[in-house]
Amino acid sequence: MATQKPSPVYETSRGRQDSDSMHCLQGTQDQVLGRTTVPLLYVQDLERRLELQGQTYTITDDRRVTPAASWQSDEADANSSAAGSLSAIRDSQNGMDMTEAAIETDMVLSSSSTFSTHIKAISGNAPLLTSRPRGRPSKLSDNAYGLLQQPDKVRPPNIIDWPTEEESQQLVYTVTNSIGNIQHLFDPRSFSDRLAAFYDREQSATVHGISTAEILMVFAVGKLLQGVIDENEPFPGFKFFSEALKYVSNLCHVHAAGALGVEVMGLIAFYLQCADRKDDAYLYAGMGLRIAILMGLHRNSDASIMRSEKNHRNRLWWTIYMQERRLAAATGNPPGIQDEAITANYPEDFPGFASPAPLTVNITVAKTTGQILQIIYGQKAQTQQSFIKGVQGILVSLHQISTSMPQELILEFSDKPLAVTRTNATLYLMLYQTIMLATRPTLLYLAGKIVKGQGNEETPSQTLHQFAKTCIDAAQRSLAILRTLQHQQLIANFGFFDLDAIFSAAFVFVLAGTIYPNKESCWRDINLALDVLDQLSLHGNKASSNRRADILQMCDHLGISREQVAHTAPVEPTSTSAVEHIQPNAHIAVPAMEQPIQDNTTPLNFSEPALNWVNNIDELLLEQDPHDFYSLYCNDGLPLAGTVETDWEALERQIFC
Repeated sequence: MATQKPSPVYETSRGRQDSDSMHCLQGTQDQVLGRTTVPLLYVQDLERRLELQGQTYTITDDRRVTPAASWQSDEADANSSAAGSLSAIRDSQNGMDMTEAAIETDMVLSSSSTFSTHIKAISGNAPLLTSRPRGRPSKLSDNAYGLLQQPDKVRPPNIIDWPTEEESQQLVYTVTNSIGNIQHLFDPRSFSDRLAAFYDREQSATVHGISTAEILMVFAVGKLLQGVIDENEPFPGFKFFSEALKYVSNLCHVHAAGALGVEVMGLIAFYLQCADRKDDAYLYAGMGLRIAILMGLHRNSDASIMRSEKNHRNRLWWTIYMQERRLAAATGNPPGIQDEAITANYPEDFPGFASPAPLTVNITVAKTTGQILQIIYGQKAQTQQSFIKGVQGILVSLHQISTSMPQELILEFSDKPLAVTRTNATLYLMLYQTIMLATRPTLLYLAGKIVKGQGNEETPSQTLHQFAKTCIDAAQRSLAILRTLQHQQLIANFGFFDLDAIFSAAFVFVLAGTIYPNKESCWRDINLALDVLDQLSLHGNKASSNRRADILQMCDHLGISREQVAHTAPVEPTSTSAVEHIQPNAHIAVPAMEQPIQDNTTPLNFSEPALNWVNNIDELLLEQDPHDFYSLYCNDGLPLAGTVETDWEALERQIFC
């Protein structure tokens, strides 16, 4: 007679609660002598009944199933659900190691309301946390008192000379074709629909406040980019801008508008940035970033929304992220979110949207800017080795961006004359601005030693010399691009990026002129930079006049004579349009100038790609004393903030102390 096999058994530990297994059904299939065993079929039946009840239970030695103690239930709720533990048991029955259910570690769980949603999901009677957009807790108790409800209608804008519908479409076209490839401040499709409906109802009709604010801001930015100052206006598009502010005074309403509120905050920040109100722009960009975070845009989008809307929100997130990052650098303030908290994918190619390639390049440059703020200009204590490794990583990242530009965006500096588009010119200016930001402390360090009479005490190392050379090279490339933009009549007369780029480059040239006083190219580059600032000033850019005065003051303080930077090279006047293929309806009278130069010769023959030496950075850093390199950047006597104005003030204090 065949021997009957014993029934499989499920072992439980006598008198012991295993907290590591969530106090659920415990044991293995192994038969261990001296311990109570339970038939497997019996346990499987218990599993089925427990799944139906959704309660955490414990199997006692006498085969009774009892609810876990209250403290055990609390711990189980905080770590996993009963279903997850049962799944682990099934794995063990299939010959797999018993593992705990994954504990979801997420910043959103710090919110009690969000965490309560997670607890409710354990019973199976409420949707799981992962089924709703991340970072969006239940809204049942958000406005228990009904305060600050969004009004449906608002008064029409108080603007007398409202643009015609044709003029409004031209303004939209100006914005989308000037900056639409590298930023996504609004969705042109849905905006155009709302704009058409706005004109169909006539401007005298009452409309949604935040939607009206966006229409006004697109008009303001369009006027700004066209470089047209209307009569009695201090700045292009100011009447539209000032009117738009009336509709966004209540931030609760802006938040309630969702993505539309983020768009409006981004447009206001862009306008203020160009108007030389960087601190205020940082404030509005920060508010837009906060609304985007509350919407969960920094995470992968909810699959329940339409793909086109998902694509729009993704691009909008990265735009407000880049904007806030650069304004943090421009103002010397910390960014509003850490990269570790972001899980959103980079923009993808999608019908109806511009190619994501320029936007992706812009994002990677902005991310590197954030790393520079954290590693080079941050206040966090670092070891010498970690600091050097961080700087090395930044330069390698910038080199990778430079060498991996999409083919349609590459600038060939070997071409004579240099040719640019508005899109690739802006991207390269941003890239070189970031390179200058990372390497500029070396110039400040060397200039400080020169003016204090310490320049001959020691010969700068090859590494220090290479960093300084890289900074100057980035400034000269920026100057070449800006001169080409002038020649092609594409320079933005009131754009922030062009003005900031020429000012940063000029600051580098002044420092270079101090360090290398016998180098003729330094004086020539200062002259050419002043010419660009002059041209912007002639078209009404008052901030450019202020920057020019700052550069001349720096020359005075560093002992560079006015004769050396005399205005000698005439420059071709620029168009009032900052946009490709756009002819503005109005023009600004430009004072007569000398006969313009006939070509746009770049300042130097760039013999090799930017940052090409980074391939050998390991060897260079080995030659540099780690302490000296660390002290170069982390000089207590020259605390740096990353902005030209504040770093110059720090250098002045060091010079005249």
